[in-house]
Amino acid sequence: MILAENISFRVGKISLLNRASFRFDKPEFVAVIGPNGAGKSTLLQLLSGFYKPATGSVLINGKGTHLWSVSEFAGFRAYLQQQQSVFESFTVEDVLMMGRTIHFASKPAATDQTLVEQMLMQLGLYERRNQAFNHLSGGEQQRIQFARTLLQLKDPATESLAGKTLFLDEPLNNLDLYYQYNLLQLARTNVVEQQGTVIAVLHDINMAYRFADRVIVLSNGNTICDAPVEEALDPELLSAVYRMNIQKQEPGNQPAYFTASNSLPESVAEPLNTLRLQH
Repeated sequence: MILAENISFRVGKISLLNRASFRFDKPEFVAVIGPNGAGKSTLLQLLSGFYKPATGSVLINGKGTHLWSVSEFAGFRAYLQQQQSVFESFTVEDVLMMGRTIHFASKPAATDQTLVEQMLMQLGLYERRNQAFNHLSGGEQQRIQFARTLLQLKDPATESLAGKTLFLDEPLNNLDLYYQYNLLQLARTNVVEQQGTVIAVLHDINMAYRFADRVIVLSNGNTICDAPVEEALDPELLSAVYRMNIQKQEPGNQPAYFTASNSLPESVAEPLNTLRLQH
């Protein structure tokens, strides 16, 4: 369980996140959305223990993030960053095996090798397992890095990921539409359906609507809404947050989707701070 209470973060005189509180204690896919500079990545860094809050606290399983050792932390939380290092001399299989290093002392066990091979099959990259990682396209590298974080959380003794969290910071960078859907579906299948939690920064409202159970909406470091997906993705609220005319289209028996245009609707007349619905 992750419990964040009254957390803030500042860089100099600039406030990146303002006194926010959240609780994550069940299997779910949580999307974090909002305009650039809203505080989305900062929130993930705080929840995952990479940053220490200026105010408040973040407890994971009842223990402050700064009190966990690196190896303990790595066993129940994995983090996919926006920017990844390029592994110059490693193969695709090598990079995936890096996700298993916390599970063995000196060399991989047969179970580690099996998990890596299974992941290669899921990604459709088994035939390229011996290829140099830095020779892959940006999108292929992103998929491999994502798979590496999944492998970090997996325990061959049990399929359950109860109590484990996968943090994804803009995971859809460099991916075409097919692989955007594929990656988020893998997150649901491999984490949420195995009783774990996914917390993902997403820019695409339609992807949040398609995959999330819960949505956190941030703007200028403030929590505007933290609610189930249908409540959080309210067109009027989104229009105020993004300063665009965002409409929800519901074409009969087809899946609903959101559209945006530059003309802000007249109905969005209230100041943004009156729309704050954090609960």
